[in-house]
Amino acid sequence: MSEVKIVRLKTGEEILCEYSVSEHRKMTHIKNGLMIVPTEQSIGFIPFMVYADLPDNTFSVKSSHVLWVVDPVSDLVDRHQETFSPIVTPPESKIIVP
Repeated sequence: MSEVKIVRLKTGEEILCEYSVSEHRKMTHIKNGLMIVPTEQSIGFIPFMVYADLPDNTFSVKSSHVLWVVDPVSDLVDRHQETFSPIVTPPESKIIVP
């Protein structure tokens, strides 16, 4: 099962993605990747490998090319899910009853 993680590659990209490794742990699979791009004010996102025709929107790389993998903050997980989920969920409503 894939979990949303931030993956840093040796080439410097930091990718917010659904992360998994192969059974023998030699390959890392990056699905629905968003490159994290620093801006003057905060961070932005651009699709990872947008110019490639990737089956199931998954890119595989040798695990030796991955520097680290960390859990993102919940706001980034939400952003990833909003971007790739076919289901749109409304924000939580707050009803105040007197």
